[in-house]
Amino acid sequence: MAHQPVDNGNTVTVTKKVPVIFSQTVGTFHTTLRPGTPITLGAIIGSITGLGISHDVTADIGGTLSVLLVHDGEPVQFGQPIGIIVPPGSSEPPTPVVTNSHVGAARPVASAPDPTLRDITALLAGTFYAAPAPDAPPYVSLQSHVAVDQPVCIIEAMKMFNEIPAPCSGTIMEILVTNGTLVEKDQVLFRIKADSA
Repeated sequence: MAHQPVDNGNTVTVTKKVPVIFSQTVGTFHTTLRPGTPITLGAIIGSITGLGISHDVTADIGGTLSVLLVHDGEPVQFGQPIGIIVPPGSSEPPTPVVTNSHVGAARPVASAPDPTLRDITALLAGTFYAAPAPDAPPYVSLQSHVAVDQPVCIIEAMKMFNEIPAPCSGTIMEILVTNGTLVEKDQVLFRIKADSA
């Protein structure tokens, strides 16, 4: 997850190649850590709660938490930079330069698309719902395995609830929208890692 530039119409530039922690889902970020905290490989930096599920945010390397770009209780979008870890032995902590700072909509610029990931898109415009009912669990969460044509969400349009099916069997790797969000036709909702044939 490190070394990815970000482009959302605003500019987020990391001045050196550094381990940047990016959100892998959408929701509300929670952490008790502060800059300067020593971090070990695999340590939990915080969690992101969204769609009724909490996902841990973990460190890909050890070092020192240099910067938190999102504070406890703030919303995050998929691909948004959350923080920077300075590896052991680094002489000066790198700092991101953010201009026109609506970072909430940031997303990583893909350097090379992963051929095993497929998009699950909205078949129509409407309101995205992650679960069949307000008190029901979501259809899917990160790392859920789904079968081809299995419903992954519903979109409500003109009082009609339309199930969105998985285009293939595989594992849900990215959830790109939050419950209750208005979505456009063909907007990417999920990314799925297709099972090998």
